[in-house]
Amino acid sequence: MRKSVFATVMAAVFAVLAMTPAFAGNLDQTAAPTDPASAMFTLEDIYQRLLNGTAGTKRTSFAGPTAGPIAGTGHTLDEVYNLIGTRAFIPKTGATADTTGVNFPNPRFTVNAGCTVTDNLTGRMWLKDANLAATVGYNPDGTGNGSVKWSNAVALITALNAGTAPFAGKNCGYTDWRLPNLRELQSLIHYGYANPALSDTVGTGQWTAGNPFDNLYSGGYCSATPLVDDPAYAWDLNMGYGQVQYGDKNYAYLVLPVR
Repeated sequence: MRKSVFATVMAAVFAVLAMTPAFAGNLDQTAAPTDPASAMFTLEDIYQRLLNGTAGTKRTSFAGPTAGPIAGTGHTLDEVYNLIGTRAFIPKTGATADTTGVNFPNPRFTVNAGCTVTDNLTGRMWLKDANLAATVGYNPDGTGNGSVKWSNAVALITALNAGTAPFAGKNCGYTDWRLPNLRELQSLIHYGYANPALSDTVGTGQWTAGNPFDNLYSGGYCSATPLVDDPAYAWDLNMGYGQVQYGDKNYAYLVLPVR
């Protein structure tokens, strides 16, 4: 008799549980849809904020389309996500006493299969060989250490993209390499280190050979940014301490291609 009563009671309990919905958090709005507390930005607001800095306006009502989608009138989540990847946030410098700015990502760099390194702070992809000219014996200016004049740095990039000698097979499958601008070169610098002022792949220590770049030189790397007062000069960056300077385009600097 007891067994029969117990079974009946348990069956009733399970029946009640089966009819009770399970909740994983509260999905209710904080207020009514038309209440200011429920105001939201649109994807278009977010996109324009990222693209141009244009301030959006939160709203509580959204009009539905009166016709099919029209090209250029809105942006998808994918487009917003991709745009975020192109924004240049101001990072911390890496100096111990300097705590302002955006934290460096962890890992700071990703060494890709093949011969490239992606900076997870900026999304830029760099050639892993930081002195490719020396590696392949490109020495038009007779320096012997991989440094070249500005015009020959441009010629290096052209040959790299075309895959012509001595850079055949060295472009890692990409044909859109270019000289980095000054800001891009600066973005690599970690002012918590010197000789070179660059972190390792993870971002918790100083660069060592192959971690993440090969053949990195603590000297001047040329940029694509000319000096506005005199186009015969261009800006360059010293990887030893991260100094920004400018020099005559007839001086020889190292080249680190970016895409």
